[in-house]
Amino acid sequence: MIRQIVFDMGNVLIHYRPQRYVQRLDVAEEDRPLLLREVFGSVEWIRLDRGSIGQEEAAALFGADPRRYQTTVKECRTDETGALSAVVTVRLEPKDEDGRRFMAQVPGSEEELPCRLLLIAAGFLGPEDYAADAFGLSRDGRSNVSTALDSHATGVNKVFAAGDMRRGQSLVVWAIAEGRAAAREADEYLMGYSNLN
Repeated sequence: MIRQIVFDMGNVLIHYRPQRYVQRLDVAEEDRPLLLREVFGSVEWIRLDRGSIGQEEAAALFGADPRRYQTTVKECRTDETGALSAVVTVRLEPKDEDGRRFMAQVPGSEEELPCRLLLIAAGFLGPEDYAADAFGLSRDGRSNVSTALDSHATGVNKVFAAGDMRRGQSLVVWAIAEGRAAAREADEYLMGYSNLN
C-alpha cells in the first residue's frame, strides 16, 4: 500500500496520505486496512478527481492546506532497495531577465517529504519545433519563439508570434490578449496605423 503520494502539477504540490485521511474517519482500527485496500486502492478511487479539496476540509484532514504553491520537486531519494522513499522540494519565485519572466529556485527553501509515489503532470513543454523551424525563428532559453522586447515581431520580417508560442504556457486569457496585441502590431506593420484595440 502506498503511504505517501506527492502530486507535482507544475509548481503546485499536493502531499496526500490516505492513512491520515482514514485516521480522521470514524472507523474502527481493525477496519482501516480493509478501507485503505478496498476504497483507496480501488480502480474507482484512482479514477476520481480528488483535486477539488476545499480549504477548510483540507485543513481539517491534513492539519493545514496540503497544497504548496510555487514549489517543485528538486530531487528524488530512494531507500536501500532502490524504491522511492522521499522527495526534496524547493520553493520557486518569479524573476525577470531580458524582459521575460521565469520561475527561479529560492536558495535554502528545500524541504524533504516522505513519498512512495510521485505523479508529475509535465504539461506544456514548449512550442512544437516544426512551427518555429518552418519560418526559421530563433528560440529563447525556454524554447519559446524570441521576439523583440515588448513586441510580437520576431527576427523574421513579417512574422509575429503570440500566446504560448511567444510567452510559454499560460492562461487562455493571456493567449487572447497576446493574439489581439499581435494582430494590432501586424495591422500597424501592414497599414502604418491600426484601429484595433
